[in-house]
Amino acid sequence: MLKITPKIADVDIANDSFYVYLGQHGFPISISRLKDIVSNTWTAHILQMEVLRLAETGTQR
Repeated sequence: MLKITPKIADVDIANDSFYVYLGQHGFPISISRLKDIVSNTWTAHILQMEVLRLAETGTQR
């Protein structure tokens, strides 16, 4: 099975949103909906870790 690693850009913590890239397709998503969409899955874990990493490093608009 091919796993596509999600990439996150344009984190906007204040507005509870970030931009997710899966492969070459990007879409906006709210941080609060992350668990609702893919709860307890590999993708949710990767997205959560990336959001936390970006939040800690201050990579936000």
